[in-house]
Amino acid sequence: MDETEQILISWIDEYAYCPRRFYLKVLEKQEGSNIFMVQGTLEHKNVDNSRVEKRKDCISTYALEVHSETMNLYGKCDAVEFHVSPAGVFIPFLDKTCFIIPVEFKHGRIRNEKEYNLQLTAQALCLEEMYGCHIDKGYIYYVDSKSRYEVDFDDDIRDKVQNIILNINKLLMKPRLIEPKYKKRCRNCSVYDICNPRETIVSKYMNSLKERYYETSK
Repeated sequence: MDETEQILISWIDEYAYCPRRFYLKVLEKQEGSNIFMVQGTLEHKNVDNSRVEKRKDCISTYALEVHSETMNLYGKCDAVEFHVSPAGVFIPFLDKTCFIIPVEFKHGRIRNEKEYNLQLTAQALCLEEMYGCHIDKGYIYYVDSKSRYEVDFDDDIRDKVQNIILNINKLLMKPRLIEPKYKKRCRNCSVYDICNPRETIVSKYMNSLKERYYETSK
């Protein structure tokens, strides 16, 4: 496949949050910006530097590049913990057998965010394919509360990631602007002004009324 057809792991998060925002940001390159994006970027600086840290039997790698040929998926993991154990899988670049636990860093306080969980699962799927293993769980580390949220990689969440990948592929092959769905969280979206969801929905509704009135008045 061409390089342009590959799917970034971060797109899983974007699409799960809002398919319309995904279209605007990825296909139309409408990045937008808000305070949450700025804070998130600043907090990610520390994990964006590629490095390896060792603490007893845990080896943590930061900004580790991962990929999946079968899913045409690629990207970077904020952190991957390799816990040394004879029952683990052999990791060539460490020359050790380890259990693997991916860790994603996010802004804010600890909570259950489905899009973050799906992004982390996509990272785990890449790591599984790369090292021929099974990964049971991972963690979302929330910077503000300095605490972890555990994510279990069960069959349901794995199926959801696969479904998102299929939907993203469809949009890449046949781009189309997705209709807006106004939600409370829209106000905090970085492309809110570009997306204009409330006005778009109202305008579409008013046009439908005009068309209906025009038809009945004939």
